[in-house]
Amino acid sequence: MPIEITGIMSHHLSNEDMVLPPKVFDKAMLRAHAQAHEQAGFDRVLIAQSSYWPDSMPVAAYMAGVTERLGFMVAHRPGFVSPTMAARQFATLDHLSEGRAAIHIITAANDRETQCDGDFLTKEERYHRSREFVDVLRRMWAAKEPVSHEGRFYKFNESLPEIGPYERSAIPVYWAGGSPISIRYAGECADTYAVGMESLADTGQIIERIRASAADAGRDISVQGTVRYILGRTEAEAWDNAREILRKFIANGEERLKLTGNSWFQPGGRSEKAFSNAAGISNEDRFGALTGSDSVLDERLWIGPQRQGIPMAPSLVGTPEQVSEAIVRYYDLGMTGVLFRGFDLYEDARRAGDELIPRLKVAALDRDRAKARASEPQDA
Repeated sequence: MPIEITGIMSHHLSNEDMVLPPKVFDKAMLRAHAQAHEQAGFDRVLIAQSSYWPDSMPVAAYMAGVTERLGFMVAHRPGFVSPTMAARQFATLDHLSEGRAAIHIITAANDRETQCDGDFLTKEERYHRSREFVDVLRRMWAAKEPVSHEGRFYKFNESLPEIGPYERSAIPVYWAGGSPISIRYAGECADTYAVGMESLADTGQIIERIRASAADAGRDISVQGTVRYILGRTEAEAWDNAREILRKFIANGEERLKLTGNSWFQPGGRSEKAFSNAAGISNEDRFGALTGSDSVLDERLWIGPQRQGIPMAPSLVGTPEQVSEAIVRYYDLGMTGVLFRGFDLYEDARRAGDELIPRLKVAALDRDRAKARASEPQDA
């Protein structure tokens, strides 16, 4: 199948090389950033959610109105909106965008951050709730007659939505989380499982586990890898760029400490690390242990930024050809999509369209054709 390329949106200009973002919310930047991703050839973008960011649903609806092809992977935390209403909300977005909506179920790793919105369930309890939530979503999207439900977290009587998904039976469901219970539930109910890209060996094991979980439930599931990238015209230049990004991050942290009393900065988020919802933050200690004296895995996966607390690390470092080939090696393991971004919102989206996405699409197609030829019966 074609590899799915996903980017990530921000509600304002917020790169790690900034001391502080210039605006809290920037509508003009949202429009330009969405259109830049569409022009670059991204299939969809993630619109994140947290207890302090702007609401993801109206952001997605606005972006649907300023784009024509770009899909939206809208993060949603079960627990604050009933699943019957959420089913209608996403169906409405699907109609507004003419079939470009997807829901990304996030259960959240940080108890303290979720408590900011009044959610005091434990992480495990949140996973149980998310599982029930997706079941209800799917029932509502398929409903032809009134639906009643009584479960552990949700109860309702005779719900029958007037609106369903746009010209399809269901809206794609993405799922994230690395715990055993998350992998089990993703296999049971999700269409795509999102995983942070680690070493090839470790990522391959995760893909095997999630595929086995889906098989146990009699289902298939896609796998989306998440990574950042740092490019250069040569490999040496790429590593120089990587070191410069890290230098700026540390220097800006020192300046931020003087201005705010806190050196931690998550782009687009709260300044206190204790409230971070950054992807990969729960793996920080493990990546730190892996690092030791060597901060590179599999030749190109740089985990140095993880030790400095930069969100969404690790990063693939190299020329466009080298980074593309590194991603395709994960595709060979069974990863069907990639969510990636660099460290400059505008420039890296453009460079991805010019230098990464075309290479990835062609390389994945070549792999698929080679597999198809290998599976054809040979003449005696």
